[in-house]
Amino acid sequence: MPESFAIPNRQGELPARLHLAPDRLISVFQNPSGEQSIFSADRTTGEVQLCVVDDHGEWLLETIDQTDLDGPFTLNAEEQAWLIACWAAFLGKPIIDVARMYLAARQDRTLAVSLGMPADVHESLF
Repeated sequence: MPESFAIPNRQGELPARLHLAPDRLISVFQNPSGEQSIFSADRTTGEVQLCVVDDHGEWLLETIDQTDLDGPFTLNAEEQAWLIACWAAFLGKPIIDVARMYLAARQDRTLAVSLGMPADVHESLF
């Protein structure tokens, strides 16, 4: 069995830190423009990575967790639906439960930002 596999894309080489080993849960989303996002999760360690393309066409990679299901990224509705499905598969929970978790996290983030809370204070609370 290969150590990892390649994901064809138009954005160039994937970040070296992105884990694509065969024992991981991996999902790829591609929008109508051809930009991709990659979800990679390890059921043994609980590590989850999200890799997205920024506005300049460069890959960004973050380790994310259940408290903030999409990390620092701002996703559109289609990407959010895909990510919720990924988390549901990883956690073994119904999509509706994960959607509620996701929306609650977004609501907390939006409220803190709308109240003018500095980002570093917000990050320490959530």
